[in-house]
Amino acid sequence: MRAVREDGEFVELAEDGTWKFLSTASDKGDEGFRGVRWGTPPEVAKEREGAAPSEEIGNVLYWADSRLGALSSDIAYIYANNILVRAKYLVSERWVNENRYIMEFNSLKKMLTKKYGNPDKDDEFWNNLLWKDDYDDWGKAVQEGHLSMYSTWISGGTRVILSLDGENYSSSLGIEYTSLKLESIEDNLKENEFLELL
Repeated sequence: MRAVREDGEFVELAEDGTWKFLSTASDKGDEGFRGVRWGTPPEVAKEREGAAPSEEIGNVLYWADSRLGALSSDIAYIYANNILVRAKYLVSERWVNENRYIMEFNSLKKMLTKKYGNPDKDDEFWNNLLWKDDYDDWGKAVQEGHLSMYSTWISGGTRVILSLDGENYSSSLGIEYTSLKLESIEDNLKENEFLELL
């Protein structure tokens, strides 16, 4: 059986109670983001992207002006204890017609469904019902923070969340990928940082 220690190291547990470290990324499984496996260090993403990141902010490597199909998109790789635990596509397109965000959300949802099957979860959250009955105004509802939409898939050891939300007349469309095995490492780090402030 394989397990993940709190520091993110993968180990193989034997039936007799002994264990050994799994030393290579290929031993850790092939799931990840853009060909970069979960649990690998930042150097792997830098090599995969073929260019230095636009920014390195704390535990995040950020590439601006990339592509997600036909969409302009930024890419973020998120690390905890120097291993990849989460990643995102952040669509950077800006459309005058606010309903275009709804159209692109639906288009991305269709593609993700083609790859992962039907979503495990589909959610719409309405903070204000003003435009709920008029689909032609849903883009405006998103921009003003009245409507948020999320679709979630679980594929092997990865959670994929497609999201559309907004506030102050600005919409945000993106896809987040999270390692189910490693997300507790990031959660523990955040909790420890918070506890230090108390």
